[in-house]
Amino acid sequence: MLDSTRREEILNILYDNEYKDVVEGIKFLCSLKKRFSLSWDDVADISHEVFNTNWKEGFFRKHYSEYVNISSDVDELDAKILELKKVKVKLSDERIQNNAYVRKLAREETLKEIALEAAREIGKTKYLVPPTREFINLEESPNDAILCISDWHYGIEVNNAWNYYNPKVALHRIEELKRRTIEYCRKNDVKTLHIFNLSDLIAGRIHLTIRLQSRIDVITQIMKVSEILAEFINDLSNFFQIEYYSCIDNHSRLEPNKEDSLDLESLCRITDWYLADRLKLNGNIKFHQNEFGPDIICAEIRGHKVLGVHGDRDKPSSAIANLTSFVSQKCDLIVAAHRHHFSADESCNTLLLCNGSVMGTDSYAHDLRLNSKPSQNLIIVSEDNVMEALYRIVLD
Repeated sequence: MLDSTRREEILNILYDNEYKDVVEGIKFLCSLKKRFSLSWDDVADISHEVFNTNWKEGFFRKHYSEYVNISSDVDELDAKILELKKVKVKLSDERIQNNAYVRKLAREETLKEIALEAAREIGKTKYLVPPTREFINLEESPNDAILCISDWHYGIEVNNAWNYYNPKVALHRIEELKRRTIEYCRKNDVKTLHIFNLSDLIAGRIHLTIRLQSRIDVITQIMKVSEILAEFINDLSNFFQIEYYSCIDNHSRLEPNKEDSLDLESLCRITDWYLADRLKLNGNIKFHQNEFGPDIICAEIRGHKVLGVHGDRDKPSSAIANLTSFVSQKCDLIVAAHRHHFSADESCNTLLLCNGSVMGTDSYAHDLRLNSKPSQNLIIVSEDNVMEALYRIVLD
């Protein structure tokens, strides 16, 4: 009796082939008899299922010579079966790729739905009042400003000899950052503030030590920090025209192993969708899309070309050369984050400025004997100088 595995293989071969008529199909079925050690009952049974025939086994035994050439070349038959199997594998691979693409789209839609639903739900109870002031004469301002925000790592708790940090402290430092940003921009007669969100605003879950230090799950982290940032930007829009840019990071990825993670599967994308919906009635805020992909901000400010990256993919020693070559453009300023400390460099007339963190020294930095004050960078940009002034806003 024909076992189920061989039967399934024969059916797949028959269904994957094309025939001009039933006779040709039966001929092909009979040609498989010897190869698969089929009985005449097996041939009749399979013919009935595939070709809807009602003939008994005796019919096929009697007319066997009419349906297949006994002296047919076995190698030719094997080659045909091999070709059919190759086609089957190819179709299977295509199905796998299509399914993976569908899963990616479904996951992205899920993240977007989370963001929009949360934004609309909180908007029912907490209304963000759009500014009444309009910035009509922006061209009269001599300067713009770039505020780099990054590495808030909201949700983590730190308590060591150099730093005490938790969600409550984070709110205090972000409030201080807002106050001093307004103060310094007013001193420099800034009317347009470019906010570069260099990300890592949440603690995430990519390392075990982070998960142990975190007191809030990652979904709560991203929703809370998105609302904090929405209120932060809305408040600043009462004083300045806001140009908002962002890039993806490493702490927001869904998979702890970066090799398994896709760029689009990043929780920080929830923040941008959340902000766009939460602040959609605010005419003083403009959201920018990235020209070179989700990991690179590109902006032209007062005639200067500025790039922004999180920094996990770029070493400070080679960032200027690599990024300017990658975008095929001469850049005046590159801003980066990720390393949690302030630094500045210059090469080939391009400045590289690294942003500090709002979090400050954590357990990881402590174990590496590293220490830095919590800070964020505010850059004043004039037409003559991409960095007319630099404020390293320390947030003790």
